Amino acid sequence: MLPPADTNDSGRSDPYFYLLDSAENLESAFAAGSLVRDDLKNEGFIHASPADQLTRVANKFYRQVINLRCAVVEKAKVRSEVKYEPATGGLYPHIYGPLNMDAVARLIELTPNAEGHYEIDPAQLMNL
Repeated sequence: MLPPADTNDSGRSDPYFYLLDSAENLESAFAAGSLVRDDLKNEGFIHASPADQLTRVANKFYRQVINLRCAVVEKAKVRSEVKYEPATGGLYPHIYGPLNMDAVARLIELTPNAEGHYEIDPAQLMNL
């Protein structure tokens, strides 16, 4: 059962979703025009995140990535099918095909704190 939209819509009402990756991978994707990652090849979709899960996802899966970036993706411009599906912490956007890079509104450089942890304030994403 999905939570009521007015209490927690897991980012579905946000016009953006967010994708974490290295600066190098994203630069290559911009040059190619689309992003195709191992998760698409192995699982059938590219993992993305709602804003409120970025800190958890960055610390769980991306702590070893050098030059971590957050791609702010405009949902309305994504050409591949996007489905919000359950995973730890809520519903996550999964991109079922290559991500066309012209849907990326901006890239945000992420820097870990002194202990090596990420602290990403979703409110700050809109102010950048």
